[in-house]
Amino acid sequence: MHTIEQKELQDFPMQNRAYHDMKGVKKQNLPENICQKCNLPFTWRKKWEKEWENVKFCSERCKKSKK
Repeated sequence: MHTIEQKELQDFPMQNRAYHDMKGVKKQNLPENICQKCNLPFTWRKKWEKEWENVKFCSERCKKSKK
């Protein structure tokens, strides 16, 4: 059976759930993406919480030099 908190989290769209899912997670356990430019892994940041699924580059430098 789900608690009220779990039920509320299920009702959030995925992009709004990101921070709620990351609360209490140790830094070493944060999700990672692979940068499409440099092919290095980078971890989740709070500033990307609403768009984590769409983050493709690890930095502005990689984003600007994507060509």
